[in-house]
Parts: sequence; C-alpha cells; structure tokens
Amino acid sequence: MPGNRPLQIAFVLLSLCFSSHRVFAENPVADSSSFYNLSLEQLMNVEVTVASQVAMTAKESPGVVTVITEEELRRSGCDDLMELLQRLPGIDFGVDVEGVVGIGVRGNWGHEGKVLMLIDGQEMNEELFSTLQFGRHMPLQFVRRIEIIRGPGSAIYGGNAEYAVINIQTTLDEKREGITATASYGQMQRAMAGRSLGVAGGHRIGELHWNYQLQQGEYNRSDRTYQDNLGDSYDMKENSDLSHGSFATSFLFRGLRVSGMLDRYHTHQRDGYEGALTQAYPTNFDSWHLNAMYEKRLGDKWTLSPGIRVKQEAPYNFTGTSAEDEFTAYDRTTLKKRAFVNAQYDSGERFNLSLGASYYQLIARDRRDDGLFFNGSPSFYIDNASVFAQAIIKTRPANITLGARYNYNNRFDPAFVPRIGLNRVRDGYHVKLLYSAAFRAPSVENIDATSAGIRPESTTVAEIEAGVRITHDTYLTANLYDVQTKDVIVFFYENENEDSYRNAGRTGTRGAELDFRWKTNWGYLSVSHAYYTSDKGTGVEEYVVPGVSGVHLAFPAHKSVCSANVRLSDRFNITPAVTGMSKRFGARINPDSGDEEAVEFRPVVYADLAIHAEKFLHDRLRATLACMNLFNDPVDYIQPYNSNHAPLPGPSRELRLRLTYRFLNK
Repeated sequence: MPGNRPLQIAFVLLSLCFSSHRVFAENPVADSSSFYNLSLEQLMNVEVTVASQVAMTAKESPGVVTVITEEELRRSGCDDLMELLQRLPGIDFGVDVEGVVGIGVRGNWGHEGKVLMLIDGQEMNEELFSTLQFGRHMPLQFVRRIEIIRGPGSAIYGGNAEYAVINIQTTLDEKREGITATASYGQMQRAMAGRSLGVAGGHRIGELHWNYQLQQGEYNRSDRTYQDNLGDSYDMKENSDLSHGSFATSFLFRGLRVSGMLDRYHTHQRDGYEGALTQAYPTNFDSWHLNAMYEKRLGDKWTLSPGIRVKQEAPYNFTGTSAEDEFTAYDRTTLKKRAFVNAQYDSGERFNLSLGASYYQLIARDRRDDGLFFNGSPSFYIDNASVFAQAIIKTRPANITLGARYNYNNRFDPAFVPRIGLNRVRDGYHVKLLYSAAFRAPSVENIDATSAGIRPESTTVAEIEAGVRITHDTYLTANLYDVQTKDVIVFFYENENEDSYRNAGRTGTRGAELDFRWKTNWGYLSVSHAYYTSDKGTGVEEYVVPGVSGVHLAFPAHKSVCSANVRLSDRFNITPAVTGMSKRFGARINPDSGDEEAVEFRPVVYADLAIHAEKFLHDRLRATLACMNLFNDPVDYIQPYNSNHAPLPGPSRELRLRLTYRFLNK
C-alpha cells in the first residue's frame, strides 16, 4: 500500500510517547456523567459561527445549522467524516469517476464546487475541479466540533459554498495541553476495513501554544464485487485500497495564529469512466496548506483580522503507464495565494457588523512534457477579488440579517449574491425566514475544457424553519426549502472522445426536513426525516432518471435516521443508529438498443451499534467497540449523472475497535 512512511513515523512517535519515563495526566479523561447532566436547552445553546461569523446558538443563526459536539463524535462509533454525514438529513453520497465518492445535498449533486469544506478555517476543496473526496479521507479522532449549513454560504464564503458548508474544528485551534494517542482497527467480512494511528499534542511555553496532529491510516473501500454495465467484474478486496496521511501544526501567540498542514490521500481503483479497467491504478491527492492570521482588538467594539492563506495541490495525480492507454496520465498542480482582512463591529446585544475583503491569485501548471492548457501554455492564472458585508440587527419582534458579497474574476463575469434572514427566538420556540443567493465559480478544468467559455452557475434558496419545545426534555424542528440553480455547470461523458463541461439549463429541488430531539440524564434520542422532490421541468438531462419523475439519480426521495445514546453507568454507554433510505435510481445505456434506461435499487436500512467505555482498564484510556452496517445491507454509491458508470460497492459489515489514551510528558 502507498504512503507507508507516514505510518512508520506515527509508530515511532507513539513508541516515543509511551516509552517516556515520567508520564501523568494533566486532564484525565472526563467523567461522562458531566455530559449527561447537561439539559437539552444547554446542548442546543452551544454557540456556532459557520452561518454568521458571529458566535450565536443554532436557533439564532441565520441558516439551517447542525452542530455535532466532541462528546457526540466520541460516542458515535464513526471514525470517518463520511460515516457521520450519512446520518444527517439531506446529505447523501454518490460515485463520480475513478473510484472517487462525492457528496449530494437535498437531492442535488454537489460534488464539484457546490459544497465548501473548512478544516480550522482552511478550504479543503481542491482547485482543479473543486471537488471533495470522501471515504476514509477525513478522520474524526481529533475533531472537537462540526458545524454544517444545509443551504448556501456564498455571501460569506464565496463560490464553493453554493449548497452547503461543512466547518470542522479540530484540537489544533485550542489551547489544550497534553498528548493524545489513538489507534483503530476494523475488519469487514472478507478483508481488513482499516487500521489507523494518530497522535495529537499541545504544549505551552510562556504565552506560546504549540499544537500538532499526525494521522495515518490504510483502508479498503469494499470487499464486494464490482460489475460494470458492460458485463465485466472484479473483486474489490484486492482492488480498492485507500490510504490517508496528514500532519498539521499550529502556533498561537497572543493574537497571532500560524498553522500548516500536509494532506496525502491515495486511492487504487479499477472502475473506469464506463467499463472496468484491466488492473488497479493509483491516484494521488496531495496538498499542503499554510495560514497566518492576526486578531487585533480596536477598542471595545471593533476587531480587525488580517491574514494570508497559501495552498498547493496535485489532485487526481497519476504519472505511471497503463495497459493499452486505458488510464490516462494526469499531472497538474495549482498554487493559490490569498490575502484577506476581516473586521467586526459588535455594539453589544443589538447590532453586529461583519466586513471582509480578499484577493487571491491561482496559478495552474501542467507538468507533463506535452501538457498545455487552452491558451497554448503549460500554465495559466486566475485573479479573484471579493468584498462582503453582513449586518445582524436585533429587535424585539425578530433578528434581521442582511448580507451580500460581490465577486470579481478575470476569467468570467462578476457575481453579486445577497442574503436576508428574519429570526425570532423565544423560550419555547423559534422561527426563521431565510432567502439567499449563491454562485459556483468555474474551476480550472471547467475553464480549460471550454476554452474559457464557461459561466458561473447561480442558485437561489428560500427556507423556513420552525422549532418548538414540546416538553422540558424534547424539541421538534422542521424546515421547508426550495433550491433553484441556473446555468448549471455539468460534466458530461459520452465516449472516449467526448469528455467536457457545459452550462446546462435549470435544476433544483424542494422539500422538507424534520428533526426531533429528546435529552435526559440517561442519554438522548434523535429522530430525523428528510424528503425532496425534483423539478419536473429540469433542463439538466444528466441528472434525470429515465422514465421516472420527482427524483434525481442516486439520491433517495426519503431518508430517515434514528440515533440514541444510553447511559449504562458513569463509565459505559451504548449508541445505536439506524438509517433508512427509500428506493433509489441509477441509469445505464442498454447495450442492445443504445437507449438510456433506469435501474431501480430497493430501499435499504443501515444499522450501527457502538459501545463506548471511559476509563477503560485505566483512568486515561477510553475504548469504543462498534459494529457498522450491522444487517450487512449492500452499500452502493450510484452515479448522480448518467455516463453509464455502474454503482460502486461500499463496505460490508465491519467490526471496529478504537483505543484512545491521553497523557503528558512532564
């Protein structure tokens, strides 16, 4: 498997940590009873910033926000971000090409540039296609909180926040002291599911805080059989290797924060654009990131935060040779340099103003000897400048949110996206009325494939959310939404000679999401349901199910999730979770007639069960034993656009053990 050197480094660090002759716990593993003693109201009043850049509760935030705390992450049994997101309403996954799995939101394919992911403020979307690669790529061991907007965030974040924003905050952003080591192993029915190691630490030297994280894992996507639409098949047990390694560090000194990250994600796959390949080929997704930001208080009400961000990436990289040229070499990189300044005015309880401006230059390079872009050169650049403003006005009837972003780019037309929100919060209920515009900026490959003839796509989203406390321990929230996207940027593939992008017509969905929560001192219960229906008049034929209306390819119209946590004692608790999805549809080209036809997939139910133990055999050790996909229902990642790609099988039933030990070298 690739990437063994980071794994060896992880083993060395673990050995050094455990061989220290003087170890003690400054902060032993917390007593789990503290979590159970919190009321539902206290948990729901956890402050978030993803929707407003201002600390507000989820009920107050101008967006449909889900917050997942460190305690919930710890008890879930999930090791990977995709496992966790699959339990949320309105979020699903489908296969793209070359074994890459992407995200869908509210029935819409959001893989290329429509969903923004941030890890400690750093954008994780690669810049060539603007994609996110899911499946053992984002481990959760050192994550302390995840904030998710199901809805646009372009007014604040720009052109990759069209359908959703996923904001991940790790322990790098805290002033913790000590060292935490974690190890995990999972076994599927016929193959190893995964093994991983991680070390995270924090140390203080005077006013300087130094944090670091090192993680490495090796995995298999599936142990099932892949069969393409042409009749060929192969065993994924030997042909779906994944590996992920990362190192991140940060330095906090007064108002200055400097951080860096190296991220390496490698895949092996045999699924081609249509048919199965003759062998598995490696694809690399490597990147490094460097950030610096200084926060300065200007009096009692103003805060100024200038900063820089730099990242270099080489996604979808393959420089080897293939049999009969069935897998094309690809060696392009991007270097993005961004400077920004944000300002915030806070008058207290009545008014808050956020302002920001940023500029970046993106340079794309083709490192192949004969590699050229549309301009006849091995490189080209993109300049982008933007400004945004958002005001939150708190009045007795309701809080009012007014915001907008203006974006200028030298490669396409400018974009202007406003947002407005009304939000009323009282002791027993809350109501939100939200309207936002968003845009998706064309990526490097969108521009190159169309010789700069591509346009940004634009989206408008209207949302209504209402929540009511039924009893002291229960709360019910419901939201209605309408998503409309124009000039959709669509990838199409018809044969080996036609592979490009175009601006299609209009697409969208409308639907509802329901969430019920019950929290007592013995645990909690969460039940959610999501429903969507697609526009009948969609102009994007790639997303339409042949002969079936009301749904898009790959994504179920109905999805229900029930999860609970039961406190068995102060040290032991159990977390069951059940996810049910209605029937889904794929599409294929009939080999006899050449016509597109629908392929129906039956409803499925996925059940997970995790047993979590604090102070397991030792005061500083905790353990989680989990069984994922308990009923062994088939996991299939269906392609959300029709290019005759068969569904990619996912994992079978997995038994997993995770151990976490916290200690400190004196």
